[in-house]
Amino acid sequence: MRERTPTERNAHFSETINAFGSILMQASIIQESIWSVTKHAVGKLGYIDCIIYLINDDDGELYQYAAHGNKNPTAQDIHNPIKLKMGEGDKITLLIPAHLAYGDRGIPNLIPPGSDLIFNLEITEIVE
Repeated sequence: MRERTPTERNAHFSETINAFGSILMQASIIQESIWSVTKHAVGKLGYIDCIIYLINDDDGELYQYAAHGNKNPTAQDIHNPIKLKMGEGDKITLLIPAHLAYGDRGIPNLIPPGSDLIFNLEITEIVE
């Protein structure tokens, strides 16, 4: 498959965003909106992975709600979802081993093949 020209990439981007906007306008609940982000925007723009986290109002835990990629093998299902109890000022380091991240493919010029991903996060504010 040949690489798209800049004009073709811009047209594809515009078409994807317009289609996503139309789908989003039809979403009646937050769950539909979130899954639309992963499937109709992130996936169609060619990204490999995306995970969206939400705070569960019942227990205050941060949890994986929607995904595109390895964490989402079927429909609207998360494979082995992670739940975290976090609050303002909390810090966490997330380590995603290579086989659960980009594996042997990596991302050219950004993440070498076989790389673990490490994210240092801090909750600075909780917006309600």
